[in-house]
Amino acid sequence: MSVRIGTVQREERLLESIMEYKSVSHSVAGREITLRIPADPEQVLSAAVDAGQEDQGASDPYWCLVWAAAPHTAELIVAHEWPSPTTALEIGCGVGLPGIAAELHGLNVTYSDYSEPAVAQALANARRNGIDDPQGLVLDWKAPSDQSFDLIFGSDVLYDRNNHQPVLDTLSRMLADDGQAWLGDMGRYALEGFVKLATDSGWQLTIVDEKGDQLPGPRHQSFQLLKLTR
Repeated sequence: MSVRIGTVQREERLLESIMEYKSVSHSVAGREITLRIPADPEQVLSAAVDAGQEDQGASDPYWCLVWAAAPHTAELIVAHEWPSPTTALEIGCGVGLPGIAAELHGLNVTYSDYSEPAVAQALANARRNGIDDPQGLVLDWKAPSDQSFDLIFGSDVLYDRNNHQPVLDTLSRMLADDGQAWLGDMGRYALEGFVKLATDSGWQLTIVDEKGDQLPGPRHQSFQLLKLTR
C-alpha cells in the first residue's frame, strides 16, 4: 500500500497529539541529517494499543529507534557511485536515516515498513531534510509487491530468524534481475543462519566491514554489510 502525503500528515498529527518527540542529528559523509522521532518507544506501543492497532504492525515500538547499523549502512551507500537513475527500496525503514542519506545522494528511494506510522515518520523526516514528494510503501515481507528496484537495502532487519525467508522472498520478488541488496547488521547470532539460507538459495553474497573492506565471513557483535546479487 502506497503512503500518500495526506496519510503522513494524519499520522503525524495523531502521534503528536499523544506523545512527546525529540530531534536527533546524524552526520553522514559530512552532511547533517536531522530526524524527529518519538522520545519514548513505550509511548508508541501504548498509543497503538489504545487505538486498537495491535494487529496492524503499528504496535511495534522499535521502528522509532535509530538502530545501530543504520548510520554505517548510510555511510556505505553514500560512498558508492550509483548510476543515474537508480531506484531503491529501503525495507524496515523505521525513521528513515539510510533512506534519506541515499536520496540526498541522488537515489530514487521508496521508504517501506510493515508499520504505517513508521513509513509516515520516515516520509516526514525526508521532507524535513529537503526532499520533495518522498515515496512510501507499507510492505509485508510475507506478501511482497510486484514493484521492482535496482537496489534494496535495510539495517538491522535480520535479528529475527522468522524473518529470514520472508526477507529473501521479498528480494526475489522485488529486486531487479541485475540489482543488488545491501543489508547492514551488527553481528547478531541469527546472522550466520541468514547467510547460510541465502547461499543455499542461490544468492551470491559478499560481506564488507564499515570501511567497505571485504570480510571472509560473518562476524559477531560488530557491523558488517551483506551484499547480495542473483
